[in-house]
Amino acid sequence: PLGYVLGPDDELVVDIFGNASYTYKLKVSPEGTVKVENLAPIQISGLTIEQAQARIIARLRQAYAGLNRPGGGVTAQVSLGNIRSIRVTLTGELVQPGTYTIPSLATVFNALYLAGGPNENGSFRTIHIRRGNRVVRTVDLYDFLLRADQKDNILLHDGDVIHVPDFLAHVEVDGEVRRPMLYEVKQGETLRDVITFAGGFTDRAYTATLSLARNTPRERRIANVTPDELATMAPQSGDKLTVGEILK
Repeated sequence: PLGYVLGPDDELVVDIFGNASYTYKLKVSPEGTVKVENLAPIQISGLTIEQAQARIIARLRQAYAGLNRPGGGVTAQVSLGNIRSIRVTLTGELVQPGTYTIPSLATVFNALYLAGGPNENGSFRTIHIRRGNRVVRTVDLYDFLLRADQKDNILLHDGDVIHVPDFLAHVEVDGEVRRPMLYEVKQGETLRDVITFAGGFTDRAYTATLSLARNTPRERRIANVTPDELATMAPQSGDKLTVGEILK
């Protein structure tokens, strides 16, 4: 990707063609530099490939006059060869928490997949990515699972920590919906959002009223919910929403 940040153990391939022809394979040292023949070391750690290319070509002009200039006759191109490995730690409510060694092009979803994903107590909706003891992104997996939105699927850096906390609240949806199962809800969402998570009603759904079973401090309470109430009623953990079938 364009924003890939170079680091120690990455390898860059510099192809020179035109009036001169040569290929350099440059490995980034632990100090973050690359060395080209008799030229001074070039500091590129922390730069993107585009930034590193500009810096390398500027240094190569000491050996190749007119490099990458109109009428110079010599052109250079910098690309990424081998990539380094990084270590990330996954903590919290995961199937297999631990520290994993992964390629530097791995993303949050790759790491979560390696760890088996959230367990039965884990949250799918508030996964924290910590970098330097600071939360840099909070991931909601429902955006990807329901809408294929990968905005939170960021590239990981060496030393990142992915923390999966306990789930916020679970609501069960049963009956005539397309995906009857257990869903996690966040503050500010309504029962209509829960129905959306479940894929909406089937063609046989009785939508005049829905049955809601809710826990109180003393008992289980059953209530009928109208379509208008779905848009305003906030779900509570332990709720069970049942959608019946239309009369035949």
